[in-house]
Amino acid sequence: MMKGGFVMGKYLSLNISDFLLGKNYILYNFRELNRKLYFYIKSRPHGCACPKCGTISHTFSATYHRILQDTPIHNKQAYLDIDCYKYRCLNSSCSQNVFVERLPFAGSYQVRTHALNTFIVGCSILLSNESASHILKMLGVSVSNDSIQRLYDQLKFNDDPNIKAIGIDDIAIKKGNNYATAIYRVDNHQMITLLKGREVQSVKDWLNCHKKIRLVARDRESAYATAINQELPQSVQVADRFHLLQNLISRLNDILKLKLPSTIFIQHGKVIEKPLQRKNSQGLCPPELLDHLYYDNTPPTDNKENKILFDNKKHNFNSKQYKAQASRRHKKQKNIKYIQLNYKLTSKSIAKAAEDFDLSKITVKKYMKMSALEIQKLNAPQNYKKRRSIMNDYLNIIFKMMCDGLTDSVIYSYIITHGYIGNKKQLHEYIRYISENNFPNRPSSRVEPSPKKTSIILIKRHRLIKYLLSVNKSANVNKDLILNLSVMEHAYPIIKVASHIFSEFHKILMGQNPYKLDDFLEKYNDFIISNFCERIKKDIAPVKSAISLSISSGFVEGNNNKLKLIKRIVYGRSGIVNFREKCLLAFAASQDDFNLQKFNPNWITNPV
Repeated sequence: MMKGGFVMGKYLSLNISDFLLGKNYILYNFRELNRKLYFYIKSRPHGCACPKCGTISHTFSATYHRILQDTPIHNKQAYLDIDCYKYRCLNSSCSQNVFVERLPFAGSYQVRTHALNTFIVGCSILLSNESASHILKMLGVSVSNDSIQRLYDQLKFNDDPNIKAIGIDDIAIKKGNNYATAIYRVDNHQMITLLKGREVQSVKDWLNCHKKIRLVARDRESAYATAINQELPQSVQVADRFHLLQNLISRLNDILKLKLPSTIFIQHGKVIEKPLQRKNSQGLCPPELLDHLYYDNTPPTDNKENKILFDNKKHNFNSKQYKAQASRRHKKQKNIKYIQLNYKLTSKSIAKAAEDFDLSKITVKKYMKMSALEIQKLNAPQNYKKRRSIMNDYLNIIFKMMCDGLTDSVIYSYIITHGYIGNKKQLHEYIRYISENNFPNRPSSRVEPSPKKTSIILIKRHRLIKYLLSVNKSANVNKDLILNLSVMEHAYPIIKVASHIFSEFHKILMGQNPYKLDDFLEKYNDFIISNFCERIKKDIAPVKSAISLSISSGFVEGNNNKLKLIKRIVYGRSGIVNFREKCLLAFAASQDDFNLQKFNPNWITNPV
C-alpha cells in the first residue's frame, strides 16, 4: 500500500476522501440498493470547538449517526451515511455539557448537503418549484416543492443603499387586480427589488432608504412621479420615449377613426362616397322563361317509382391522386390473385400469407373468398359518400332538369332565382360534373358570368392609420394605398395633418434639442392634440431629459418581459415574496460572477 492508494501496474488508485469531505472524514465503504447509492463515512478523531464558548475539546462522549442526501451520481440518489462524534465541553463555566461536531459539508439538522442545496436552487431558478421537483426527481434528487421553497427562504439578498441611478416601472401580477413595482439598476440592468403594489407610499418608503439616487428612468405613471418628487426632489427624472410616442399614436388614432370612414373608395383618381351596387343578373335567363318551371329536391325516380342513382362527383382521372389510387388498386388485385393461387384456406396457410404480405388474418381470409367479379370491380374507383354542402339542396333538381332536356343556362338561372346563395363558380362546376358523368352525349356549355368591374379601389381605414403612424414604413404595404395617398389627403385633410404631427414629434423626441419641444407644444396647444400637449406640460422636465440624455427606460421594458416569462413559468400561483426571490435570483444568474454562496454563505460546497 502507498499513501493515496495502491499501485496496479502503472496506474494509481486515488483516495479522494480528503478532496470530497475534508481531512477529518474518511470514506470507507459504499453499496447500491434499489437504485440508491450509500456512501459510508467515519469521522476521524479531532478537536472540535464548543458552539457556546468556543473551547476546543478532544474528549468524546458518544457517537452520532446522520444520513444526508448528496448530489446524484449517474442520475441515482446518493446518500452519505455518517458516524460522527459527540464531545464534552471542558469549560466548567459553560452551560453546554455535550455537543455534536459540526459537519463542514452540511448544517445542523439538515437532511441534505450544502452541495445538494446549491444544486437544487440552481436547477429551480427558471422553473416553478413544482416543475423543479419533478425534473430533479428524474435527475436523482428526492425533494418536494415545499422544501425548495424553504431553501429559497434561506437566501439573503443584500440591498445597496449607495445606488446612484435606477429604472422603475410597474408589472401586473394579475392584470386588472394585483400589481407590483420593479426597480432596476441602470448600470448593469439588474433587478434591485420588487415592491408590492404601485402606490405612492410603498415607493416613498423604499426611496427614503436610498437617498443617494440621482437619476430615475421611469414611465409617466403619476404615482411614481409624486413619490420621486417628494423623496428625491434633486434627482433627474427621465421619461420613457416609447410611452410618449405611444400616447401620441393613441390620440391620433382616435382622431382619425372619427374623421375617416371604415373603407375609402377610390375611382378614376377621386374618392367616392360609396360604389353603386351591381345587380346580380350575371348570365340569367329572362324571368318569363322560368315562370312555368317547378322542381323540388326529392330523389329522381323512373316510371316504376324506383329511385335513380346518379353520379354528382368530380372525377379527374388524370390527377396525381387518382393515378396513385389506381396504382394501389392494381397492386391489391395482383396480391389477391397471388394469394388465391399460392395459399390454401387453412389456418396455417392463412397465417403464412398474413406474415408474407403484412396483413391481418381476417383480411387474408376475405381475399381468399373473393369472387372474380369482386376482384374485377376493384378496377373502378370506390364511390365514397359525399360530404354535405350547400349544393346538396340542388343536386336532384339539376339532374331532373337535365333529364327533361333543359339547357345549362336555364338550369343555372332557375337555381339562382330559387334561393341559391353559394359560390357561383361552384354551381357552374356541379352542372358540368352531373352532365359529363350521367349524360355523356348531352351538349354542355358553361355559363360565363359578366366580368367584374375592377376600377374601384378599396382602402381600409386601419391599414391607412397603421401606415401613417409607423416610424418604419413597411415594404409590404398595399401599393394602391401608397399610389392614392395624395388623393385621400385631398379628400380628407386630416390625413396629412396627422402624418405631419407624428413625424414632427418623432423627430423632436429622437433628436437632442429639448427646446424644440416648447415650440411644438405652443404650436399645437390649441389644436386637435391639445389634451396630449397639456399632459406633456405637466411632466415637462422628465420629457426634456428624455430628449437631451442618452439614458432611457427601454431596458426596463425588456426586463419586464423577462419578469412576465418567470411569472408564467411559476403558473401565476407564486406569492409576491417567492416571486421576488425567483426574479432576483434569475437576474443575478445572468452575471458572469454569479455564485449562489453570495446569497447563503453557509452553503460551502468545498470543505477543504
